[in-house]
Amino acid sequence: MTETFVIARPQELRTEMVRVWESVKALVDGEQEAVQLSVKKMSKRSAEANSLMWVRLHELAEQTDWHGIKLSPEEFKDLLSAGLAKSKVVPNIDGTGFVIIGQRTSKFSVKQMNELIELIHAFGAERGVRFSADPRLIGRKAA
Repeated sequence: MTETFVIARPQELRTEMVRVWESVKALVDGEQEAVQLSVKKMSKRSAEANSLMWVRLHELAEQTDWHGIKLSPEEFKDLLSAGLAKSKVVPNIDGTGFVIIGQRTSKFSVKQMNELIELIHAFGAERGVRFSADPRLIGRKAA
């Protein structure tokens, strides 16, 4: 049996470590031959975080606008990730607008992705967006 525990934010440390302890204790109590525990720093965002980001961006797009303009989830991603990363903005080649240069959320670190998700939550909360339950919490026991 293999379990993976991801601690993405400092405030999750205690809760996740309790879950790790409970899981390891169950294995030891079950008289397994050996238990191996590995800890590694994740440098790339997880698929779980990516999924949560898109759920939240769709909720934003459905429930709010930006200065009276309805934006798609992709456009909200561009807007919010550019604000987070302080991206470079240049005039469009035909001079009718602007383009955000060099912003790729696929290259975000775990920390950057968590900051983006927190920014999405704050941005939505300021505009009265009602977010669904955090899908990462479904099925977890309360600690």
